[in-house]
Amino acid sequence: MKETCTIVFKKGLGRHLTDPELIQALANQEQAKEAEVEAKSWRIAIKEARRAAKAVAEDEWKTVKATYEAAVAAWKSTCAELRAAGTRPKDLPPKPKRPPKPKPVLEEFPEGNEDDEEHSDSLTLDGE
Repeated sequence: MKETCTIVFKKGLGRHLTDPELIQALANQEQAKEAEVEAKSWRIAIKEARRAAKAVAEDEWKTVKATYEAAVAAWKSTCAELRAAGTRPKDLPPKPKRPPKPKPVLEEFPEGNEDDEEHSDSLTLDGE
């Protein structure tokens, strides 16, 4: 568990509050807190961008699926007409191929940790 308290005296000994080491340690702790807040906002922004990209891909998938279903319905009616005209089953046109499901595309943020050096440590999960 991560400690949320500020540890001023690391070795347990008394220090002068004007000691340069103490001032530097407090500044380092403050920078670490600010970096953690920035990393958290970065992760939230990436999550929102992924959510938006997923919604766009889902809408695109619905239109692709509707187009495919219309093509299959047209193929079935064509096959029925050809069969009624006496065409052999092996001479019927092939069924339309099912298109692949589109994947969400992130344009604003990098996909992984390798692209952005500044936020590379902030994109990892706490449990890993």
